[in-house]
Amino acid sequence: MPLPILLLSGTAESSVEEAVATVSENISSTTDSILTSLGLALGSLALSNVLSAAVILVVCLIFTRLLLRMVSRFLERSKLDKTLHTFIRTGTRVVLYILTGIIVVGSMGFDVTSLVAALSVVGLAVSLALQNTLSNVAGGIMILATKPFLVGDYIESGDQSGTVLEIGMSYTRINTIDNKRVSIPNSTISSANIVNYSTEGNRRVVLTFNVAYENDVENVKRALLTAISRCDKVITDEGHEPFARLTAYGDSAITYTLRAWCKNPDYWDVYYFLLEETGRVFAEMGVVVSYNRLNVEIVNADGTQAYPGKV
Repeated sequence: MPLPILLLSGTAESSVEEAVATVSENISSTTDSILTSLGLALGSLALSNVLSAAVILVVCLIFTRLLLRMVSRFLERSKLDKTLHTFIRTGTRVVLYILTGIIVVGSMGFDVTSLVAALSVVGLAVSLALQNTLSNVAGGIMILATKPFLVGDYIESGDQSGTVLEIGMSYTRINTIDNKRVSIPNSTISSANIVNYSTEGNRRVVLTFNVAYENDVENVKRALLTAISRCDKVITDEGHEPFARLTAYGDSAITYTLRAWCKNPDYWDVYYFLLEETGRVFAEMGVVVSYNRLNVEIVNADGTQAYPGKV
């Protein structure tokens, strides 16, 4: 082969080798910069780091399992609601797994600071997106922890009243007297006034009656006490004596108040019995019930009645 051709071939080969070397250096440099930006230097994932991370992972998982058992035993001995048990176990498990992941990643050489910052940003975004849902969950935790009412109690909250069927993490479901299922957000019910009618064993029935002025006061009081005495579900022991007194003077009637105690489950039976029986006793004892009426008297110019004897 002629000499010029050999020289040209050698020059081409050296140029190709230099180009390959340059490309390899660029790829290596780019890879190093990418790994460095991710918090991992090239060559840091040595076998010793991987083994160390594996050991740490096993230790963290064992610790997590032991801690979850301790939490379960504590909840079983506590007086917290069963629904709250599940929430606490789940929340504890998630937190422990996140901590385990951060510890293992840090042992492998990653920059956990940037990872924690990223998780914080994600958590903030999720909390803003689920603000109403998280408010309901927080309200559910408050209800389950403070126990203003339990399942089966008859409550009144805002403009809703009924028997509690379920206390969930987001909604409290009640059944109204007319058999309607109402779901109330926990954030609403936890911030409102709650009246629980089922916590006490006894409950007081209060009724008011308007009777005419011409009735004898003592006769009206005897009639009210007679109606109470005919109800066998009324409690009459010490501290729960029946009450029947005059309580107000109105424009066209006198108001009397009747109060009687009974067992909580008997409330509505006693309420309606006394309401009906009082009307019967009034009729028996001649008590006149008042009603709104207007008397018009027409007089002549000289002051005499235009229609004597008529009203």
